[in-house]
Amino acid sequence: MGIFATIFGRSSTALRPVRSVGEEGGFVDLDLPLAKFSWDDASPARAIARGTFEKRVLSFAVDVHPEWKAQPLEGGGGTFYWGRVMLRSLGSESDAFVALLARLYAQPTVARSMVKELTAEAVGLNSDPRQMKMLPVSMKLFFSSEVQERYAEVYLNIDVAAKLVQFREKDPEYRQNVVQALSESA
Repeated sequence: MGIFATIFGRSSTALRPVRSVGEEGGFVDLDLPLAKFSWDDASPARAIARGTFEKRVLSFAVDVHPEWKAQPLEGGGGTFYWGRVMLRSLGSESDAFVALLARLYAQPTVARSMVKELTAEAVGLNSDPRQMKMLPVSMKLFFSSEVQERYAEVYLNIDVAAKLVQFREKDPEYRQNVVQALSESA
């Protein structure tokens, strides 16, 4: 078993705010504080995104699995790393995250609960997720479904040193499907 190290713990000080990065170019992106990060070589790395937005606490967990397959790009322009990421609900704070995302994405504002867990295929975009405790990681997540019309993609970036988790919109066309994937069993 690997050595378990907790780099950040939950602090007794006030929570940092979630930043809506705006709608530049029509995209809605959120920057959330990284509240906790844990790493064990034999288990998924876990990042807890947790902060406040409009007086509400939002949070969710990200488990980054340890197995990643390198795929060099043709022409030597970089490398993709393929693996899995699981988004996990932390209860009512995760429900608040999904509700905010639905509102910012202009989706119906019905009461939503975040799914307990959602596994996505992921690709590290010229960054190796196995190195995330030392270097920022940029990933694209693929939400698959048995129903092709429910397919969606998002960007998820984790920067341990900056204590930051970024949930970035890939394409406004995926908004409804992202919210559905996070709030319903696919």
